[in-house]
Amino acid sequence: NGYPYFGAMTMDRSNTLWYVTSGGLVRIGNDTLVEYLAFNGVHFGTGLCVDSSNNLYYSTAGNQIYRLGANGTLNVFAGSGSSGSANGNGIHASFNNPESLACDKVGNIYVWDYGNGLIRRIDQNQNVTTFAGNGANANVDGVGTTASFSLIYAMQVDGFGNLFLACGSCIRKIDASTNVWTVAGSFSQMSYANGAGAIARFWAAFGLCLSQGIVFVADANNQDIRSI
Repeated sequence: NGYPYFGAMTMDRSNTLWYVTSGGLVRIGNDTLVEYLAFNGVHFGTGLCVDSSNNLYYSTAGNQIYRLGANGTLNVFAGSGSSGSANGNGIHASFNNPESLACDKVGNIYVWDYGNGLIRRIDQNQNVTTFAGNGANANVDGVGTTASFSLIYAMQVDGFGNLFLACGSCIRKIDASTNVWTVAGSFSQMSYANGAGAIARFWAAFGLCLSQGIVFVADANNQDIRSI
């Protein structure tokens, strides 16, 4: 209680719950002990994910991605801190307002680089590349950089390397070959409707998680948890 903002949430391999606040991270352990971790010099963050080695990744408004190691060491994983869209290694790459994060089973970190309209990928050697998107502020399905994105509120990767995206009025999917398509919902219509694919409607699909082949969606303005 008493934290002025909280955003992204994730659970690590030790069943510890983490969430972002305006000044750092909050950690809630199995014993329900709440611990606030404020990192001096680290800007406000919006995205969280955890890899298979229990390292926590944290995107910040300072245009950097941090890694909090399982041993408690905090380091810059990627990003120079300056606004830009350069690919490169570690601090030689640049981002523009990185937000949602997701991690696949081999440790690749996917970043919704909101200010650039791109989905970027960082491997465990800290190499940053553009995974999908062309920078256009639009929603267009396609392959890799022929696709475009407007808003992405949450991302998750399944065991086959498919990246699922909660995009407000729709749910989109990117496979390992960077094919992008819309799984459910509409780019332009927000309401409430169950049904297959494009028949379905969402109104503020802001969160999602995956379990046993089912995509669960937090449809905020409809006050519902939906499943695909």
